Amino acid sequence: MLIVFPSNNEIVGIAPLKMRSRFGLRHACNLDFDIYPVLVFFDTYLEICMDKLVEFLFKHLKCQSSDIVLEKNSNLRILEKTCRNTKLHFRETPMMDRQFFL
Repeated sequence: MLIVFPSNNEIVGIAPLKMRSRFGLRHACNLDFDIYPVLVFFDTYLEICMDKLVEFLFKHLKCQSSDIVLEKNSNLRILEKTCRNTKLHFRETPMMDRQFFL
């Protein structure tokens, strides 16, 4: 699945993800690292794209969990704030120069 974030007829963010479902529980995660592992957002739209991504995954797609790997230099504090505001559990775990949230 490729989630595209448009603004003023321009693409300002892309989130390539895949969905899995086991025992009726939906889970979102990155595509395989060999294909396209990262989320791409323009800096000026980073916060709104993170907000919309979390909203889309957990409200519209009804995911129960997610593990998304981000580049180490990504602004995880914005994502943590988004999760806190939506009352979602956030966990940051270092992993081979990358981070992931749940």
